[in-house]
Amino acid sequence: MNNELQTHKNHHSNDSFWRKLLTIALLFVFIWLCFSSGRMFLTYREAKKNRIFAENQKIQVEADIDELHKKIDQVKTGDGIEEHIREKYPFVKQGERVLVITNDDSQKPIEKKTFWQKIKGLF
Repeated sequence: MNNELQTHKNHHSNDSFWRKLLTIALLFVFIWLCFSSGRMFLTYREAKKNRIFAENQKIQVEADIDELHKKIDQVKTGDGIEEHIREKYPFVKQGERVLVITNDDSQKPIEKKTFWQKIKGLF
């Protein structure tokens, strides 16, 4: 009977050891799954951000292409060619005058003061 009791204790301690080992292994697996899920979520979020950026770039490129097609169609006409050349190169046809209009107020004409006006301005 003493032998049976000893065998039962050994069997119980073996079961306890395997349970602890299994618990630790499951804990490591759980932690690994949590980190893997976190990395996967971050990768998903980055991919979503990149997709939105790429879609916006695509829209911008399509708008640029449409604008270029409009300019090409305009340049194909005689008036369009002349307008393009006039914008790119500042040439004037014979008999035309050039009028330059600026919105810059800092280019006001400078008043020339006489010597006495400058002296008077000091006082």
